[in-house]
Amino acid sequence: MAELTCNVEGYAEDDVKWIKPNDHRNYDGKISRLDGEDRFTTTLTLKNAKDGEVYKCLTYDEISKQSVGDNVTVKVISHRSSQPDNPTYLDGLKVILAPYKQGGAKLTWRTRNANLSNPVEFVSIECNATGITWQNCGGISKCPQKKDCIVNKWKINAANFEIRVIVNDSSGTTYNSDPINVTPYPAFVPSIKISESTQNSISITWNKPPDAIFNDTESYEITVAGKKKRTNSLKLSKIIERLECGKTYSIKVAPCVSDSNGGCLTASEEMKADTKPCEKNISPISRPETSTIVLSIFSLYFLAKYEFN
Repeated sequence: MAELTCNVEGYAEDDVKWIKPNDHRNYDGKISRLDGEDRFTTTLTLKNAKDGEVYKCLTYDEISKQSVGDNVTVKVISHRSSQPDNPTYLDGLKVILAPYKQGGAKLTWRTRNANLSNPVEFVSIECNATGITWQNCGGISKCPQKKDCIVNKWKINAANFEIRVIVNDSSGTTYNSDPINVTPYPAFVPSIKISESTQNSISITWNKPPDAIFNDTESYEITVAGKKKRTNSLKLSKIIERLECGKTYSIKVAPCVSDSNGGCLTASEEMKADTKPCEKNISPISRPETSTIVLSIFSLYFLAKYEFN
């Protein structure tokens, strides 16, 4: 990322442009008028600038009938106000990044060739969602002097953005990683539906997580009356068995990714579900079928007695 600025003189803003030698394209910069009517300042922002590249800001000269201007050379550095007056900046960090929980990340940084020669004082992370401005976006719960960092939640509201890791050692040297793209797990809360209920079971279904979560899902955690148990499949349904009749159960569901990505994510809201009522205890003698049999026996008894007498 680089911002190139130069001042030019011209008769109209349309006459001001940027070019790159040996490149036939024109680059549009931000133009502001200075004090005089024919003086402008122009700023060109380059997202993927390389150190040492040369760009030229031009304006059209009405007298000589040609474009004139100055060369501006890209010098890529990272300056932080918290650093010493004359810090040394080195590129050389490799970063491995993975989503962690919802809205966070787990990252590991390493030097490319060797260990740092001086102790690490602190590690910071910067975010860039606009392609122009870097800002502190940490929320680091574990890291400062280690190579494994956990960001509980990014302090930036964007579905996709870039980050860079900055490591400062005790000598004042700052090490920067290359920018790396970040796609956190999106916000998602499962929604449960009751599909069937019996005296000893409740059948539930829930909605599919977004692909970013679903593709990493290993199981679902079902919580019934405070007791948690993971499924052994990725089906979006479950028959909860061995329940008691006539009771109300609280149920929650959460998708679970690998433990290295945070384990089980946000659970659904608690759903209340009832099993069907228990059957009433009816004594054998009062059951309809039993009464019929007893009546038949008495009828045969009296009939037999009448006939023999």
